[in-house]
Amino acid sequence: MNAIKKPSPVNRFKKVVITLGAVLIFTLLTLFIYATVLDLSGTYEQERNTALVHGRDTGKPVKYFGVVSRFPAHIIYQRYQPLMDYLNQNTGYHFSLKLSQTYEETATQLAGGEVDAAFMGSYVYATSREEHNLISILKPLNQDSLAIRRSVIIARRDSRIESIDDLRGKTLALASEHSLSGNWLPRYMLARHGILAADLNTITNFPNHHSVIHRVLNREYDAGAVRDQVAREYLNRGIHIIHSSEPLPTSPIVVSRDRDPKMVSAIINALLTIERDSIGEYEPVREDIGPHIRYTLSDEADYDFILEIIAFINAQNDAG
Repeated sequence: MNAIKKPSPVNRFKKVVITLGAVLIFTLLTLFIYATVLDLSGTYEQERNTALVHGRDTGKPVKYFGVVSRFPAHIIYQRYQPLMDYLNQNTGYHFSLKLSQTYEETATQLAGGEVDAAFMGSYVYATSREEHNLISILKPLNQDSLAIRRSVIIARRDSRIESIDDLRGKTLALASEHSLSGNWLPRYMLARHGILAADLNTITNFPNHHSVIHRVLNREYDAGAVRDQVAREYLNRGIHIIHSSEPLPTSPIVVSRDRDPKMVSAIINALLTIERDSIGEYEPVREDIGPHIRYTLSDEADYDFILEIIAFINAQNDAG
C-alpha cells in the first residue's frame, strides 16, 4: 500500500493564503453589492443643502427647484435632474435642484424665497398652503394617464403576513411623519380596520420611502408603508403588497402665490407640452413619473381631503 503523502508546509501555507484571499474578495464583493443595491438609507448630508447647478454660464436667470426628501439624495438627483435639463432647454430660465433634509423644509424654502418652485408632498402642501401662501400648479399623470397614486403596505414575501389584519402585534416602518402615502394614509387604513398604533408592537418613522424598504428587506421590521411607485421597484426583490389605499392625487408642483408669473407660466407651458417634444437625453426622467412624462393642471380642492384624514386619525387616537 502506498503511503499517503502529506502536503508540505509551503503548500499548506499557499492553500491558506488562497482561501483567505477568496474569502476577502467575496466579502468585499458582497459589501459592494449591498451598498449599491440594498442600502438606500444614506443621508448625503453634504449634498442636501447644496444647489446642484449645471451650466450657470448660459446667461439665463437661475431659478431653484426644491424637492421634498421622499427619496435619498442621490436618487432624487438621478430622477429629477433630467427634468431640470428639459426645462433648461425649453424655457428662458436655468433651473437647478435644491434639496432639503425634511419635507417641511421645502415649504419654508418656498415661503422664504430660497426656491422658486418645488416638487412637494401632498400632506405638506395641504397643511402649509395657507400659512405660507402656496398654490399648486401641476400634478403628474401616471402610466395609465391618470393623476392618481396609492399608498401600499408591504411585507417580505417569505413572511406570514398576508393581509392588513395580520399586522396586529407586528413591527411597522413608515416614511416621514410629513408624508401622505408613507405615513398618514397607512395610519388611516389601519384605523379603518380597527388597528391603532397601540395594537402594533412597534411603529417607527424613517426619513424616506427607500429607508422603509431597506428596513423590511433587512428583517428589522415586519412590514412597511410606501408609495406604490417605490414598492413596484422591489416586487421582484423579496417583498409583496398586502394592502393598497384608495386612489389619491399625485403630489403637486407648488409655487408661492407671489412668485414671478412669467416663470410660473414657463414651467406650466413646458411641462404640459413635454409629451409632444423629443426628450432624447432626458429619457431617465421616465423612471420618476412612469412611461409617459405628462402633467395636468392641479386643482386646489384636490388636496382638501387630507385635512379630513388627519382629523379622523386624531379622533381615533383620542378615543383609543
